[in-house]
Amino acid sequence: MPPRTLFRLGLSLFVVATAAYVSASRWLDSRIFTPLNHSVSLDTRQLKSPPFEINLRATYFASLDFDYSLDDWYQDNRCNYKSILHPQWRVYKLGSASAQSRELWVSSEQLTHSDGSLSNAFIASPGQYQLEWDIPVAAPCLNSRHPRLSVSTDSSGYWEGVGLTQFFCLFLGGTGLALFVVAGGHVARWKFARVLPPRIFPDMAVRNVTPIEKHASLRVINELPHWGLFCGAVLWILIFIFMVFGPQPSKGLFVSWKKLDAVVWEKSP
Repeated sequence: MPPRTLFRLGLSLFVVATAAYVSASRWLDSRIFTPLNHSVSLDTRQLKSPPFEINLRATYFASLDFDYSLDDWYQDNRCNYKSILHPQWRVYKLGSASAQSRELWVSSEQLTHSDGSLSNAFIASPGQYQLEWDIPVAAPCLNSRHPRLSVSTDSSGYWEGVGLTQFFCLFLGGTGLALFVVAGGHVARWKFARVLPPRIFPDMAVRNVTPIEKHASLRVINELPHWGLFCGAVLWILIFIFMVFGPQPSKGLFVSWKKLDAVVWEKSP
């Protein structure tokens, strides 16, 4: 391949790999995996979050989070998260024209299963949303544990996908740099080849005057003596293997050290 073609191909691969690597990194940084993490007060029964932005179509999880406390392990009706179980919440999608125009996107009643269990997972498309969370009773004793409304999605799959893409970009960019080196080597070899060494008679054309003799073609392997050598090599290898890794069970006659006559049988061959 000509050096100019190698150089253009290498430059194209390097530019594409660099652009794809940077674009994948910026795309991942611009995704909002936790669009809502708003601190609230449990002095009232209805909690409302400010509008939050979602720019990734994925499955999100709505929750009311607290700081960890050992009180959650007790069953003596002390103030813990169990006092506000079975909440009701709603997610509204806000209109683009005005913040007052909104529509119900999903609610806890829609995600309640037949066995009474509640799933906080819902699918959301890019847009602006608002979360309202209703608790059974007010629990101001939990304000010290920094309650907060949270909406988030799992980001591990996106990190793995972008990581594989960037790894492929590194391989592609390395291929482009290798083509650069190959093209530079061809150019350098061509420049040095143009510098001819001095000759005694520069006008005389150099020709090869040595006769070229054509030898007969070699015999194929299925003809003698090649076939015998090939089979002999295989047999030698097998003989060596069987000599080293011989039959594992030992062979011989059973003897008894309790008698003078060590052989068990009276007549032994």
